[in-house]
Amino acid sequence: MNGLILVVIVIVVVVAVVYFWPRIRDLGANRGGASPTPLSPAPRHDDPDQVDEATQILHSIGGAVRAGDAATIQIADPEPWGIPSFELDLSIAAVTRADIRDATGLFSFMIYWMPPDQEAAVVTVEGDVPALSEVFVGRLVEDPALTNALVWCRDQYLADPVNNEREFDLDEYGLGTWTAFTARDGGTLALESGTAPLLPAGTAMGSGLPYRDCILFQGTRQAADRLRLVQIGTFAYVFRGEVGRLGAATFLRRTINGQQSTT
Repeated sequence: MNGLILVVIVIVVVVAVVYFWPRIRDLGANRGGASPTPLSPAPRHDDPDQVDEATQILHSIGGAVRAGDAATIQIADPEPWGIPSFELDLSIAAVTRADIRDATGLFSFMIYWMPPDQEAAVVTVEGDVPALSEVFVGRLVEDPALTNALVWCRDQYLADPVNNEREFDLDEYGLGTWTAFTARDGGTLALESGTAPLLPAGTAMGSGLPYRDCILFQGTRQAADRLRLVQIGTFAYVFRGEVGRLGAATFLRRTINGQQSTT
């Protein structure tokens, strides 16, 4: 009889281990500091390719970034930024989301805005998939003539159905020759949290304001230096800065319940 009871106990233990093993394994992994695999973002019915790129990237870096969070961006050249290190430590004043309809569907990415006292004015995180995503960090170029010139360059680029890249002479503004390789039209920019002086009030209303942009490089496309024209409604800005891989950015979330999250 005792032997039969022992056999029954062994069978029960084996069945329990098999049933609960995935949960036990996950708990052990979490104790070691690993984060659980993020869920895939829900598809959007108005998006033919059924991919929410912005949400996908946010999942890969640990979740949403909000106004009041901080970011550290690794840079290649500290001289233009006027800092002694290869890292920019920034606080985020406002979070916006850009949605642009293109040939494949609706392409989404995040733009983070800094307070006026920061070395940088804007950080953009975008890409088709997290592994190929890029981070652009830029400082505001306050030159109305250059801004108008880049609006013209963008319109010329968009009107050219043949060339994927087009050179523009910006010697008049002390910048030399730059090459436009991306220009986007017909998008919207909507505020998700916070506020920033460069953001028009309309970004906080409804689906936001019309968004257009143009991105240029100097020398080769592999170079980190970038010019970026951003037009939000009737407001246009030029940012100059660097582009790097997603891993160049670290986001520090605000303290919540006594804990900080870093990704």
